[in-house]
Amino acid sequence: MIEREADDGTKNFGVGRAPSESAGRILVVDDDDDVRNLLAAILRRSGYDVASAADGEAGWTALSTGNFDLLITDHKMPKLCGLELLQRVRASDLGLPVIMLSGNLPIPEQEFSDWFSPAVAMQKPFMIDQLLEKVRSFSDAATAA
Repeated sequence: MIEREADDGTKNFGVGRAPSESAGRILVVDDDDDVRNLLAAILRRSGYDVASAADGEAGWTALSTGNFDLLITDHKMPKLCGLELLQRVRASDLGLPVIMLSGNLPIPEQEFSDWFSPAVAMQKPFMIDQLLEKVRSFSDAATAA
């Protein structure tokens, strides 16, 4: 796996393959290094440009200074939890789609989607194919708009 530091201080991970220009830029926020690195590598292999942050506050800084098409975040994190990060995203009117991954979702999945659209919640553990399907659906919706 290749790790590159981006200009905005976030880390980009990949497997040596150039991302597709049309695939989109994704920010992965998770305090678990292994989970964050694995998700970033899988998304990069799928053609996405991926940046990452190790906690909610670093994620907010990256979102405030970068240009992203999708946010994938854990819920339970230090400094700023995933739900607080999502609330900041919605309050800032970024209109960014969000996928929240958590072993303990803060609210039921259906209510989550209703309250924070465009957003979905996925309970950990999950299948990578399920995550990639959700990522593609947000990417397809953005392309169609």
